[in-house]
Amino acid sequence: MKQLVKFILCLSLSFVFWPLTIWIIVLKHIYKFVWKMFIILKTLPRDIRYMYIMTNFTSKMFYCQQQECSVVSLFRDLLKKYPTKPCCYFENQVYTYHDIEDYSNKVANVFQSQNYKKGDVISLVMENCTEYVCIWLGLAKIGVTTALINTNLRGKSLIHCINSPKSKAIIYSEELTTAIENIKGDINLTLDRYQFGGKTPSNSEVYSLNDLLTKAPTLNPTFECPKFNDSLLYIYTSGTTGFPKPVIINHSRFIFFTYYAQELLSLQTGDIIYTPIPLYHTAGGVLGLGAALILGVPIAIRKKFSASAYFSDCAKFKCTVGQYIGEIGRYIISTPKKPEDKFHNVKKMIGVGMRSPVWKVLKTRFGVKDIVEMYGATESNIVFGNLSGKLGSFGYIPRCVPQSMSPFSVIKINVETGEPIRGKDGFCIRCDVGESGMLIGKIISGDPVLDFTGYLDEKATKSKILHNVFLKDDKAFMSGL
Repeated sequence: MKQLVKFILCLSLSFVFWPLTIWIIVLKHIYKFVWKMFIILKTLPRDIRYMYIMTNFTSKMFYCQQQECSVVSLFRDLLKKYPTKPCCYFENQVYTYHDIEDYSNKVANVFQSQNYKKGDVISLVMENCTEYVCIWLGLAKIGVTTALINTNLRGKSLIHCINSPKSKAIIYSEELTTAIENIKGDINLTLDRYQFGGKTPSNSEVYSLNDLLTKAPTLNPTFECPKFNDSLLYIYTSGTTGFPKPVIINHSRFIFFTYYAQELLSLQTGDIIYTPIPLYHTAGGVLGLGAALILGVPIAIRKKFSASAYFSDCAKFKCTVGQYIGEIGRYIISTPKKPEDKFHNVKKMIGVGMRSPVWKVLKTRFGVKDIVEMYGATESNIVFGNLSGKLGSFGYIPRCVPQSMSPFSVIKINVETGEPIRGKDGFCIRCDVGESGMLIGKIISGDPVLDFTGYLDEKATKSKILHNVFLKDDKAFMSGL
């Protein structure tokens, strides 16, 4: 009898609580849906701007791909429009587009006469100057790839960076003579050496590039114009986990960074960019120079960064955009305050690695209206920029677009191994809002925006590719932890 009563009681309670349980589940899903809709509506203006920018950017990239554009061809288009317009400012020098064309033609003619051709690699180790730009642009005209080497490297790291791309020659400035002399026994014995600046001994095996350039004609060399996917530069990783690795920068990749920066900053031909960043770095050598060589936005170059001279240089050259990386901002705000701190035309700064407290001071003390913090590695097909002006942000993934349609995702990973966590179906799991994980970028071979060219080292390239991500046989670039 007791068991029957207990059974009836349990049955009665189940009828009471079962609907309650269902309601809790239903309310939970309703809350989740409403919260997602709230986020979508709140971020909609920001996301619409992002979609507009990406549409413009993508259409430009597809057009360049169809037209087989290159840095050389786009520069030539600018030359026709603005032959006498300043292209590069350096110290007290002003190089117009016509000056850059003539000097780079001299470089092309010198090395063509020395039998360098498409597919060859020449290493360039020089400090910032206008001639640096002209040298690699001239080499690009005859199809030679230039390896841009960090001027601070010495010994084994320098040897590795010269040897790894199988350089056939090296061009270096007078200041780097000792560094090159110290390793000449460890680099390719057939490597031709060209010194820029200073005097070379008459019995030396080193060519004086200045002497060769003096005798060279400014006429256009005879060459087949490079194409969209042809190799242009090698830019090296920082080498924090071993020797620096050469990253392949095709003409397409150079154009990619340039047009993205144009959209982020709304660059106009009346702007002038200031860069104290080394030109062997992607930020200065691609983002900065790309604006000058492709967009018609002049650039002011400084040989070496100076915190105290940053904004006075900007005032001198009437710059409207300033570049930074890492701790540059912190060094600038550490300088003594001056009445002239706001006597400049800089309205925007763009770069990577600026901390929030530094960000605030730059805006208030120096009157910089917008800080455009970016995210993106030299080799990555992922690039973000702070479009919302939110303090400390470097970008976002739009919420108004279904995650399955976005080329970028944040996936769950094992923080100890760095390996992706996969679901029962064997595919990766996307993180929800507020969860941390690894950022990945969808790879589509041949796509001018989503392709991944990677490193010169094929093994290193493969190590950055994740397979079977959300679908069978799809691929994505892994940004790492």
